[in-house]
Amino acid sequence: AYDILRCLVGSEMCIRDSQKPFICIADFQNPHNICGFVGANEGVHTDRPISGTLPELPANFDVEDWNNIPTPVQYICCSHRRMTQASHWSEENYRHYIAAFQHYTKMVSKQVDSVLKALYSTPAGKNTIIVILADHGDGMASHRMVTKHISFYDEMTNVPFIFAGPGIKHQKKPVDHLLTQPTLDLLPTLCDLAGIPVPAEKAGISPVSYTHLRAHETSQ
Repeated sequence: AYDILRCLVGSEMCIRDSQKPFICIADFQNPHNICGFVGANEGVHTDRPISGTLPELPANFDVEDWNNIPTPVQYICCSHRRMTQASHWSEENYRHYIAAFQHYTKMVSKQVDSVLKALYSTPAGKNTIIVILADHGDGMASHRMVTKHISFYDEMTNVPFIFAGPGIKHQKKPVDHLLTQPTLDLLPTLCDLAGIPVPAEKAGISPVSYTHLRAHETSQ
């Protein structure tokens, strides 16, 4: 309910006085609720049945050689609360975890859609840059890991960093040949798309400057 309230507030801000420049930030809770799912299903347990088929485990679910990974990662289950809670899970428990994460992701996708529909119902919708990003990834059962803040594996560090709007070329596939860091690269990218100089003292790069993301480059 709290997510939906924030979503509606964001929608209202988009609609209000759309003739003037504005910035609207919609901060969504999910899929962060996956942390509570781990706590509620701590230790050995039997998950409640779900409708449909459970997701498969990732190919890198099993750790091939615990002794060949950094010591802090080896002992994460002793120092990270959520990893401790999941340390005795079965493979089926992990599959339920992935299903829960997908459920929370679908929830937030619907809420993002509500904000976008509100925006596109106004004249401002044709001249507004949309940015979708997150602050961290999730273990998703890779290396038998859950949630976040537990290592620098790709699953934890990869986050969505999506741009859409006027002047931005539609991409059929993610841009995967450029390493970006959203919290650093957000400002340079917005400046680049808006056609204003990036403050020299600010760190980060604009993916627009290093890729063919601009719509006017489609004919080149």
